[in-house]
Amino acid sequence: MVNEHPILARIREFDLAHGGNPVRYQNAFWLYANGAMRDVSPYGALIDPPKDDQKRLKLIVRYWEVKTGQALNKFNELKTQLRGMAHAGVNSRYGVDSQARHHLERLRPMLQYLPTPKRFRQK
Repeated sequence: MVNEHPILARIREFDLAHGGNPVRYQNAFWLYANGAMRDVSPYGALIDPPKDDQKRLKLIVRYWEVKTGQALNKFNELKTQLRGMAHAGVNSRYGVDSQARHHLERLRPMLQYLPTPKRFRQK
């Protein structure tokens, strides 16, 4: 990029090299899907994935635990919002937020492998 600050260029290159879309890890790092990490400070460390398979795989599992938790939280927030609208007597003709419904449907496949409490299982 033209006239990009060197620190921002360094972070952008690291993001691109490790797939982007990191999650917050231990409030001190951004964790990537391949096990790479970078310090939350723009001036901090950029850490490639560990060479040790066990360490790398543990970080990858942690990444997906965080991503799944975020998706579950978003799903539940939207579900609560839609239930509230339904309880208020609002239906799809009169104002259910179609964007919220679309987002909820988009999150559904991401959650299919999570254990479901008995009270929510469909019969």
